[in-house]
Formats: sequence, structure tokens, C-alpha cells
Amino acid sequence: MKNSFPAAITELRKAKGLTQKQAAKALGISQSLLSHYENGLRECNLDFLIKISDFYDVTCDQILGHAVPTFQETKTLENSSKIQSIYDSLEIMFDLVEHCNNESVSKEIADFINIAIYRIFRLVYFSGNNSGDGIFNLPKHTYRAMADAKMQVSEAEIRCALSGWDESEELEPVFDKGALTVTKRELSALYGEKFDHLVELLNKAEEKIS
Repeated sequence: MKNSFPAAITELRKAKGLTQKQAAKALGISQSLLSHYENGLRECNLDFLIKISDFYDVTCDQILGHAVPTFQETKTLENSSKIQSIYDSLEIMFDLVEHCNNESVSKEIADFINIAIYRIFRLVYFSGNNSGDGIFNLPKHTYRAMADAKMQVSEAEIRCALSGWDESEELEPVFDKGALTVTKRELSALYGEKFDHLVELLNKAEEKIS
């Protein structure tokens, strides 16, 4: 095997988030043998090359060192994929709402998402030694309660408007339910892979909620 083989299988294992012990168990070999492979102390046979390429879902040519992504490159691709899935999901949701020709509902949804981003970014930002000067104005002891209240009001307003009535008389009710009536097959045909991303995002959300 080429000298790049040890580095390739090491990077692929790390990219999959596995320890040597976990990978060795899944591959049906001892940890010490896998360590020898990764450190270039032993060469594997053809059967193991095929087995490990199947396990990491790459070609034998790749695992021999041709165009194998590094650990950092793989993590960057994964993060980009997650972000793209969120973009795709938001696009589909706003497209559906636009069919109602109801700008007030779209605005309320955007406000809800805006506050969610604000809350999370604030947590991330202040996890470091940042003062927040020039970025945040709301006091740290009250912003969370204020944000909770606004998000709950926004959700209630959206729910009422989509149900066809508006208790607060601030949003235009959506009376045409046909504009929002769409099947999974239609969404899949219309959005393709973007819809797959949305379904994956929804499934992950339900797993975390349940």
C-alpha cells in the first residue's frame, strides 16, 4: 500500500467521529491491528481494503490517498450542508406562505426567526469575553423573558391568522386554505433535494423534542 493509506484511513475515522476502538470493533479487527494500519506499521490485504472502503463509503482509489478529504475539510462540508438545509427549509416555508398573498403573516414569521437568531447569537457571543458594546442594548436580566414573550405572541398571531381569524385585529386572516394545501409528493416534485433537506430537519427536530 502507498504511504498515504495510513493517513487516509486515520482522517476518515476522525471525520466519522470514531475512536480507534469503535472503528476496529465495527471492522471486525483488533484495535492494535487498526493502530498498526493507521501508523503504517503493517499493510492490509485486498479484502480489508474493500471492507474499509465500504465502511467509510469511499472508493478504494480514494482510500489509497487520492482526493480523500481531510478531517477539517469534512467538518467544513458537514457544517455547510447543515446551513444549506436550513436555507432550503426556510425557502420552502416562505414560498408556501407567499401563496396566501399575506404579507403580515410572512413578516410575523420572519420576526419569530429573527428573535430566535438573536437569542442564540447572544448566547454564543457572550460565551467569550465580549462586552457586547455597540451590538446589544437589552439588559441581560430581562432580554430572555422579553424574547420569550414576543416569540409566543408571534406564534399565537400566526396560528390565529392561518386558522382564518385574527383576535388581535393586527394580522390579516388567511381565508384561502387551498393556497396552503399541498401533498408530500407535490412538494418533493417541486423542490426535489431541498424538500429532502426539510424532511431531514423536521425528523431531527422531532427526535430532539421527543
